[in-house]
Amino acid sequence: MDSIYLSKFKAFHLAINKRGFQNIIILGVNNIRYLCGFYSNPAYLIVTVSGNFLTTEYRYNEQATYESHQGKIMYRV
Repeated sequence: MDSIYLSKFKAFHLAINKRGFQNIIILGVNNIRYLCGFYSNPAYLIVTVSGNFLTTEYRYNEQATYESHQGKIMYRV
């Protein structure tokens, strides 16, 4: 994960933990792009204490792999 996205995720994790959340789902193209770099619709980002997961349609496989500075990519049918 690129350092800029890593620092954004660390700050985001601290902010949601401070508010008492352990898991959160991020919707919206701009919000997802800000946190992990992936810019396409439909997608959502699942942020958990055990990891972050980008979920999108399989047809965005190449784009997600190239753009996302995110650990795990999951595809839905």
